[in-house]
Amino acid sequence: MRRGVRLYDPAKVRKYKSDLALRVRMRYPSKPLTGPLKVTLRFYRHLQASLTKKRTCPAAVRSPQADCEA
Repeated sequence: MRRGVRLYDPAKVRKYKSDLALRVRMRYPSKPLTGPLKVTLRFYRHLQASLTKKRTCPAAVRSPQADCEA
């Protein structure tokens, strides 16, 4: 029985990976960043159909007394 895992990359995938690596090296020729890095992520998603109108009102997130009808 063989040990380990062997993955296969089709020729098109192998070419894409090498092209991508070349483009990245050309675009970012300097050394990689060192030290701390601050990253801000924002996630957006569709509202669920099962939520109540009060919970779907964007102003309700900021203030519970907000009126969605206005």
